[in-house]
Amino acid sequence: MAIGKKMNLSAEDLEDIRCSSLLHDVGKIAVDQIIQNKTSQLTSAEYRHVMIHSRAGAGIIRPIVNSKVVELIEHHHDHYNGGGLHQVVTGEDIPLGARILALADAFDAMTSDRPYRTAMSVAEAIKEIHIFTETQFDPVVVKAFLEIPMTEITSLLE
Repeated sequence: MAIGKKMNLSAEDLEDIRCSSLLHDVGKIAVDQIIQNKTSQLTSAEYRHVMIHSRAGAGIIRPIVNSKVVELIEHHHDHYNGGGLHQVVTGEDIPLGARILALADAFDAMTSDRPYRTAMSVAEAIKEIHIFTETQFDPVVVKAFLEIPMTEITSLLE
């Protein structure tokens, strides 16, 4: 939400982002729990299996939310340069809310403990974001994210 506010999005767009951020991983109910909870690195086949959650989640929530929220969930793992798994849209053709969600979700993932690794520091995560700007992340979204005061970002992690 903070990124969307920084980008001066409309109240309607912010609500779509809020709703999709709450529901974006609902498709993980379709992912094998053994793979989700694996404590070692995923194989490429396991990674492909986990990534079905975006499309599965979009299908699950389609009957109960608006089409924009469905799109944001469906595309929240698309890479800005088109390098995401089974990706069909690139760059600015990816819905803006999905590009925002992609960055926020990645930042949250990087700064959270996972079964297979400990959390990165905020500084390490920001370094990763810089590295993947223009490949995984939209540079305009990254710019807005980096304009958010660090104290606000770190308070969101608590």
